[in-house]
Amino acid sequence: MLALPGLPKLKKEKTMSKKSKKKIFPDNYHYHESIDRIYIIGKMLEDFVLEHPVCMRHKKVRKKIERALQELAESYQMVGSIDARNDLENQ
Repeated sequence: MLALPGLPKLKKEKTMSKKSKKKIFPDNYHYHESIDRIYIIGKMLEDFVLEHPVCMRHKKVRKKIERALQELAESYQMVGSIDARNDLENQ
């Protein structure tokens, strides 16, 4: 989990005991959902952070955000290129 300096750390909630945890095998919807979440986070970074006056003014900050956006774009393409049916058959 991401820890930001100056902010209190969030405690991870226990959702299931180790004994009751089941392996989750992603289906086609999970892959679509993952791509959608990557897109939403990237769009938020672009619209609300990259275009913020502080990022516009400070090149070093802007470059870091742009790198994060590039990593998200690559992740989006990577997940999108996975053939869910082949992935599930190989588990």
